[in-house]
Amino acid sequence: MLNLKRDQKGQLLIEAAVALPILIILFMGCVQLVQIGIAHIVVQDAVYEAGRQAWMDQGDTFNAKRVAGEICRSLSPGPTEFICQRQGYIVTHHLKPIFAVIKDIQVRHTCPADLFRTEPR
Repeated sequence: MLNLKRDQKGQLLIEAAVALPILIILFMGCVQLVQIGIAHIVVQDAVYEAGRQAWMDQGDTFNAKRVAGEICRSLSPGPTEFICQRQGYIVTHHLKPIFAVIKDIQVRHTCPADLFRTEPR
């Protein structure tokens, strides 16, 4: 009876050794998916604010790039690109992940240029 109890303890230890790394990787993946979701919200806000700044500066994009960079830097220290086109504004942020489950993450959002144009009533 004593040998049977020792065998069960060994089996439990082996099962835990196999299951624990899998659970840790699943947890890390969930955390990274949450980080990507938050990044989409932050970059969407950054493109809106940068487009608004470019519109207020009448097409000068220096301050707009700075605004987009500062907003995205609050998320992670990766590089941020701001592109001003005739159709609209584009912000791309290269996300530095908390856990490297997914290595290269680029979050991109656009904002139409005519969003800030107001017509007199």
